[in-house]
Amino acid sequence: MSRPADGSANWGKASRQWSSVGSPLRPCAEDVAFTEAAIDRQFGQTGRPPAAVLLGVTPELAACRWPAGTRLTAVDNSRAMIDALWPAPGVPDGAAVLCADWRGMPLAAGSIDIAVGDGCFSAAPFPDAGTICREIRRVLRPGGLLSIRLFTRPERPETVDGLREAIAAGTVGNVHALKWRVAALVQPRIEAGARLGDIWDLFQQLAPAIAPFAGQPGWRADELATLDRYRDNDLRFYFPTLEEFRAVSAPWLEEVGRGHGTYPLAERCPTLLLRAN
Repeated sequence: MSRPADGSANWGKASRQWSSVGSPLRPCAEDVAFTEAAIDRQFGQTGRPPAAVLLGVTPELAACRWPAGTRLTAVDNSRAMIDALWPAPGVPDGAAVLCADWRGMPLAAGSIDIAVGDGCFSAAPFPDAGTICREIRRVLRPGGLLSIRLFTRPERPETVDGLREAIAAGTVGNVHALKWRVAALVQPRIEAGARLGDIWDLFQQLAPAIAPFAGQPGWRADELATLDRYRDNDLRFYFPTLEEFRAVSAPWLEEVGRGHGTYPLAERCPTLLLRAN
């Protein structure tokens, strides 16, 4: 995951905690398989190794099953994330990385066959989402594809009491799924996003319900500690509904496929396949 917004200290800490992050925050084999199917689809259409761009430096996507000869360029504006996670083991030979902004990538127009990313539109201020979609469309060749996993919120908001009951019932899954459920709950509107400090504050209210699960898989001390960087943190994540994302992407990109995994909260984390209009 990466972001145009400034948050160097936050993303430096995030890079150091990557090994303690799990699904849904981190893509799993199911998510990677969907992206690999998109790569195969594009390769099948063109018959040539793709020119590809990775939005961010997500190791699981960098090390996808790329066709031999793929020219992969990763774009991330966080030097800390680049230094910590790039290059991932298994990246294609000759893969490059650029420290740059998704809103204005230093790539030629119509030079890319496929773009891939994970959680990008939650890391970027949502008012910029249309700009990012337009920029992706600019660098894609006609018929080029974007495979992107989204972090969405439900059309009908949850309540704190309802979430507390779900935790007590053991149906949340893990601390990482709970993070995104809390984030969607504290977000007042899509333009404002969810402030990390507000996520941390609500977690403190939910602590008695969480306590019985401490130490269990998905609730280990190191996983719970990934919340520490949220405390008093003014950085914001953004959680559109699926329809809100479709509204800003539709002028530039046509949805041609969608799928999601089976891990906790996967239904709110679909991977969309979109084609350049």
